Amino acid sequence: MKQEVKIGIVVTLSIAILIWGISYLKGNNLFSSDNYFYAEFDDIQGIKASASVMLNGYKIGYLRNISLAQSGGNKLTLELSILGKYSLPKDSKALIFSTDVMGTKAIKIVPGTSAELLKDGDKIASGIEIDLLSSFLPLKDQISGLVSSIDTLLQSVHSMLDTAAQRNIKQTLANLSNTSAQMSMLMQSERARLHSIFSNVDSLTTMLRKNSKNLSRAMQNFANISDTIAKSNLKRTIENADKTLAQTSEIMKKINSGQGSLGALVHNDTLYHNLKNSTESLNKLLIDMKENPKRYVHFSLVGKKNEK
Repeated sequence: MKQEVKIGIVVTLSIAILIWGISYLKGNNLFSSDNYFYAEFDDIQGIKASASVMLNGYKIGYLRNISLAQSGGNKLTLELSILGKYSLPKDSKALIFSTDVMGTKAIKIVPGTSAELLKDGDKIASGIEIDLLSSFLPLKDQISGLVSSIDTLLQSVHSMLDTAAQRNIKQTLANLSNTSAQMSMLMQSERARLHSIFSNVDSLTTMLRKNSKNLSRAMQNFANISDTIAKSNLKRTIENADKTLAQTSEIMKKINSGQGSLGALVHNDTLYHNLKNSTESLNKLLIDMKENPKRYVHFSLVGKKNEK
């Protein structure tokens, strides 16, 4: 064999091995029989060609190609290359998901339950698996915008403040720092007293907890008393008492003004003197009756004979 032929064979084999190696590194196996399935997406979430196709966490293929969908619009078609030894039900689904916190994308195959299997070249249902990182991405953008706005606002405020205002702000912050230090010292000096107060509060809560049944019973009794008072028509009783007091007040006014017998008795001393004189006369009469009973009582042990 000539030298040139040997060199040609070596170069050809080298090129073939290089092509096979590049394809293998991309996930393509030139010596395996793969099945190709197609999935359409409105948004492919930044997934790249050669991304892994996973089934239950195990790699069964790779993303072979990304192209515009023939159906038109802005949809994209992903060509999935899956090893021929894996059969997928007709209702299986291909989901784009994140494999790590860095947002690396891959495709997850969710097997269906249909008895009919997908054939080479069939279209497979597609979808996006929403993960925690993806759900926080819009919030991350909003927070970034908010931080930028706050930074711009602070720069504007800083530029608006003159030297005196900045000095006043620094002095205010220094005063706040001193106040905080004084409060800390006060807390240190009063630690024992605060501990005692907290101990008393703890004792009080313990006592209340132990006497909760008695307190509940007392509250229930108070509620029963309140219900009894409410049912006893206290308002009418108070109104009647108010009327009675008003009438009593009117009577006392008449007595004070000398009206009626009681009024005359209070304001006219003639009746008083008459009663006094009568009492003295009656007293003298009783004394005389006691000393001279014969003047007032006549009796005989022998009665008079009855005339026939």
